[in-house]
Amino acid sequence: MKPLHFLIVLMSLQFSSILSNAQCGTCTINITTNSSISYTLTPGQTLCINPGITYTGDVTMSGGTLCNRGNYPSGNINVWQQGGTIYNSGTMTKNNLSIANNLNLYNTGTLQVYGDLNISSGSGFYNNTNGVLNVSGSINNNSIFNNASAVDIRGAYNANSSSTLNTNSGSMSVGGSMNLSVPFSNTNTLLVKGDFRVNGGSSFTNGPNATLQVNGLYENNSLTVNNGSISINGNFTNNGSGTFTNNKTVTILGNFLNNSAINGNFNTCNPFIVYGSSIVNNGSGSINNNDICRKSTGSTFTSQYGTVGGSVTYCTCSAGVTPLPIVLKSFTADCKGNDVAIDWTTSTEINNAFFTVSRSSDAISWETFQVVAGSMNSNQEVKYSVTDARPLDGTSYYRLHQTDLDGTSEYFSPVSVSCSGSSDVASVSIYPNPVDEQFTISIQALLSDSKSQIEVYDLTGRKKLVKSLALSAGTNSVMMDRETLAPGTYTVRVISNGNVLGVQKAILR
Repeated sequence: MKPLHFLIVLMSLQFSSILSNAQCGTCTINITTNSSISYTLTPGQTLCINPGITYTGDVTMSGGTLCNRGNYPSGNINVWQQGGTIYNSGTMTKNNLSIANNLNLYNTGTLQVYGDLNISSGSGFYNNTNGVLNVSGSINNNSIFNNASAVDIRGAYNANSSSTLNTNSGSMSVGGSMNLSVPFSNTNTLLVKGDFRVNGGSSFTNGPNATLQVNGLYENNSLTVNNGSISINGNFTNNGSGTFTNNKTVTILGNFLNNSAINGNFNTCNPFIVYGSSIVNNGSGSINNNDICRKSTGSTFTSQYGTVGGSVTYCTCSAGVTPLPIVLKSFTADCKGNDVAIDWTTSTEINNAFFTVSRSSDAISWETFQVVAGSMNSNQEVKYSVTDARPLDGTSYYRLHQTDLDGTSEYFSPVSVSCSGSSDVASVSIYPNPVDEQFTISIQALLSDSKSQIEVYDLTGRKKLVKSLALSAGTNSVMMDRETLAPGTYTVRVISNGNVLGVQKAILR
């Protein structure tokens, strides 16, 4: 492995700008000074927002081309029947965005949508190299969604029955549920914080070396093919109309229920590793060529009525898997009047003795705030809560430290809260996360600062790296290459004008 270092992607942005110039062609309307004039674009017309320019007018797409290389922070995009094309290699912010009426949007810059992103039939959204898409609402795809870079969705992702393409070859995070009514292909990193449903008539394909993490339940009602790694924090159900082909590894922290067909290629170890207390294969279920490993109290089924054939084994190739001490589902700190409520939820606990809650004003120097007894062993959701009646002035950081019965422990990444309501940063995000080789820090800043810093700490508070950079108002992207830093969880802080603007965790595999 190589030393971790930071590189602001100036060359990449320059390349994107050159590519955008070639795609946009001749600018028939060239915006070279800040402007709020509105335009209607017809076939053959190209509106160009140049680098360094802020444009706030409305654009009506009626067959023309919008080329944004600058900053488009407000103003509406209206789409008429003729549609058109949008190339964004700068920064674009919209409250809601509808890609409709044969409109295609190609993003190699930063696109922030504070509401929903709706993609209508006959249109398409393409998040290409260096593109960053942040959606505060949901994505409803009725046509083409193709992500090759970084996408963060706070709401749901719905691949509706009229959509023709749903693919992720980059990093994609879904804060709500993911509902598939048509095929979806994942060849890189996909995180779903809610439930994952493969509905009738659809399919989900997880490619070689691809990872899918689902924090909720996984329900397969059609076809799933796993050639990579799937981790499920909730229950797994393969229903009567579903076929699940597992050619690699599926880890399930909840229960396992099969009502249909599960198949595998037993040339290599392709286990189902189940931490829940129940593994049920019903009468209509069949399992062939898989290693079934029940990690809680035994190695076989709690209920077996269906058929088991081929080379099915029990905890053979997966016997060396070590149970996780706890699975932390959520950890939050919120203002409640003059107090701060610190809440966390676990979905699994094994030999968990206690939690230590610490607080800090800078996310480096920590003081113990409260110790809370754990639940020892649990396969159900357990909620914990403490209250800080005298929070620190300004921004307070809270960190959770879990300790096992044998004394081993684990730190979790801190959370922050500012009850004054002030902040210098709208958001700090890391993509992809977990990290294999490279990831990007996206910083949405309200103010410019030529002497900002990014600092990396391990979870014991030891500083591992410092990187100086200049922040500009708007979206800033910083590429990080993974080199010699050991696998583990790290805290990444963004500092400007001596203040901590944001804290995020990076998980290095």
